[in-house]
Amino acid sequence: MRTFLALELPDSVKTRLSATIDLLSRRTSGIRWVKPDSLHITLKFFGEVDESKTREILLALNGIGDCYTAMPVKLKEFDAFPDRRHPRVLVASVHEEVDNIKTIFHDIENRLESAGIEKEKRDFVPHITLGRVREALPVLKQHTEPLDQTLFYIDNLVLYSSTLTREGAIHEPRWEIRFKKGTINEKGRD
Repeated sequence: MRTFLALELPDSVKTRLSATIDLLSRRTSGIRWVKPDSLHITLKFFGEVDESKTREILLALNGIGDCYTAMPVKLKEFDAFPDRRHPRVLVASVHEEVDNIKTIFHDIENRLESAGIEKEKRDFVPHITLGRVREALPVLKQHTEPLDQTLFYIDNLVLYSSTLTREGAIHEPRWEIRFKKGTINEKGRD
């Protein structure tokens, strides 16, 4: 299954970003927008892995929840990768606790190396993907609403499986690790 590890966003933030996506989608074309329930901050993309590998990932991350507490985060601005002049991916960048998010990322990278998972070669930039640009457009030069900068908290890591469809990816949580409590909850299981 196609999997990735992410910081989950509160529903209130997904709702606010969804309203922004809705507004932008009426002003632009050629962008495949992310569905509100799929908004998150990706920490590590694994690609295709089997169930036994997801167990190895879980074991490698054992105890990481005890090392971190819920962290306050604010949205910063609209941005794009690889850059604003040639956008391929539209994102909401974050500020507040960016260094802590990067610390968690590096901790995860080090722990996963013991499970035989190669470290990311690119610099890690915490962001929330909002849409993927199908054709080169100066999207960020068009009028965009400022992002709501309300403080919110991130308090867990989630391993998602991802199924690609014509309408976009469908993400299903497999397990989560809550910060400070260090508990692991299997999603969809009692």
